[in-house]
Amino acid sequence: MENKPFWETAYSDLKVSAFSKGPTADVEDHFRIFPSNAAVLDVGCGEGRNSVFMAKLGNHVDAFDISAAGIEKARQIAEMEKVSIRFFVCDLADFVFKKPYDI
Repeated sequence: MENKPFWETAYSDLKVSAFSKGPTADVEDHFRIFPSNAAVLDVGCGEGRNSVFMAKLGNHVDAFDISAAGIEKARQIAEMEKVSIRFFVCDLADFVFKKPYDI
């Protein structure tokens, strides 16, 4: 994918958010309609802001992104926030569902 170098640079600094802190507005506005204790898949998770938010609500979160730097940053943020999330590097074109997800 051509944009990979851009994302590697964008996510390289732990002290600076590539977008903003906290979940995206759509997730924050609608999380109440999601089932509790859900199996969540965050596709293109970037630095993990939605993943961390959903994990803090008690959900079981798997999250992936094409950017190794983004995943490393997401892991560090999740550790600082004391939440357990399974992060992995993957291109959406190569992703294969191995289990069902609620969200």
